[in-house]
Amino acid sequence: MAERCNFDFVWTSGFSISLTQYGLPDANLLTLTENVDVARRIAQQTNLPVISDIENGYGDHSNVFRAAKEFYKAGVRGISIEDQTFPKKSALYKKANRYLIPVDDMVKKIKAARSAQTDLFIIGRTDALVSSLGIKDALSRATAYSEAGADALLIQAPSYEVLSAFCKSWNRPTPLVSVLTLFPGVSLEQIRSLGIRLAIYAHLPLAITIKALESALNTLKREQSAAGLLGTMATANELSEFRDQEFYSE
Repeated sequence: MAERCNFDFVWTSGFSISLTQYGLPDANLLTLTENVDVARRIAQQTNLPVISDIENGYGDHSNVFRAAKEFYKAGVRGISIEDQTFPKKSALYKKANRYLIPVDDMVKKIKAARSAQTDLFIIGRTDALVSSLGIKDALSRATAYSEAGADALLIQAPSYEVLSAFCKSWNRPTPLVSVLTLFPGVSLEQIRSLGIRLAIYAHLPLAITIKALESALNTLKREQSAAGLLGTMATANELSEFRDQEFYSE
């Protein structure tokens, strides 16, 4: 659907994979193999570049080295590595306590990923702003990750205002990336005005699907008929034609 709607790339979200594929929270409960398997299946179904959230790299820098190779072999062309300790806690979990690894350990992870696959697009992510460490710490970490060889920096922020304050203080050439889940009402024009070059709608399709599915199932249960849903769902023909069905039916 992202390709049909002319988006620029596909992001494989750790949160979304945990929830939709395994019914689990986003808390480092999935293995490298489980995440790579989903990323591979996605990469096989689209011509768009795939960027994968590899969370905190499934271990130390040695694990990141292997992860970079495995995701690249799966068809992924970019990865995002974050600096939370194990187990990580999603930024969506507002009451969760988050702790970050030492800067030097994260630098080793970025360098390991670069060493493993030189043409992989590497995003260094810091959760300093959602871990109550403040802008000064976030800037220090972002600078270190940039110098370690990250191609871009993902700044996870609890609000647009906090993200804006960080961006105003960022004066290095490494481009910034942002996930818009916590402030979905912010436009791309606003995001661009901060100097951010890559915006990720990481969980919005899932959030839309959950509400639409809940509404539809409640209607189906209440009315005992799908008649009231006809204008909101794909037709039988649209379903059958979605993925080259005609070719496989010959």
